[in-house]
Formats: sequence, structure tokens, C-alpha cells
Amino acid sequence: MQYAKFVVFLFALILMNGCNQDEADKASPVTITGKISDIPLQNAIACLDCNSNYQCELTELNTYTDFEGAFAFENVASEKAHCPLTVETNENTISLVTGNSVELNYTLSAPNGYLHISGITTLLMHQLTKSDELKHAKNGCLSI
Repeated sequence: MQYAKFVVFLFALILMNGCNQDEADKASPVTITGKISDIPLQNAIACLDCNSNYQCELTELNTYTDFEGAFAFENVASEKAHCPLTVETNENTISLVTGNSVELNYTLSAPNGYLHISGITTLLMHQLTKSDELKHAKNGCLSI
């Protein structure tokens, strides 16, 4: 009987510790880094697209991609850390494959949790928006 009480106590302690860790994680700002995988783009706008409209708006956290197509968001509030990624090209965007400006503007996207953004992740986002699974992806519950 003592053993059963000990196991129940230990289990409850583990659960409470896990809950406290979640609260601590929510309070801590995080850094999110990513990279454009297919064709690296310099000076494209990357954003955390929290309203999932596939546009980088002034109200959303955004930054420019560097000379390798990488980007970073620093001191991101934990509630915004679970937003999908969007990258938009513009008149200043340079394809690092050709060294020339991108002639046609386009948008790339990726579900939350993805650190690389590409044509494939954009197709995945398109499929997810057509299905009911986007809600699960936003909550980090989708495992692909």
C-alpha cells in the first residue's frame, strides 16, 4: 500500500512540475531562426503571419532575409512563436542563384514549427488551409 501511495505522489509531482514548466516557457521570449530552402533570397521580407493571411503586415513581426536567405526574429513573445511563417519577395529581392533581382513578386509560407520555408512548405500550407488540419497545425498538434 505504501508503494502505491508513493507512485501516486511521484506521478502527481511530475505532472505539477510539467505544468509549471509550461508556464515558465510561456513567459520567456524566444528567438526564431529560419531559412529559405529552395532558392535562397536576399532582402525578401519574412514575417510571423499570426493572422494567416499570407501577407507580411506592419502589425506583424517581420525582418529581411540575409545574404544566405536566412532570417531571425529575436525576443519573440511565446504566444507569437507559434505563428506560421511567410516570406514575400519585392523589388529589392535578389535571387542568390542568379545574382539578379526577382522579376515577379511571390509569397512563400510554412506552418508553425517549420524552420525552413520552400515551395514544398507553401504547397503544404495551401493543402492545410483547404482542410480542417490547419487549426491543428496552428496549435502545434500536426505531426508530419
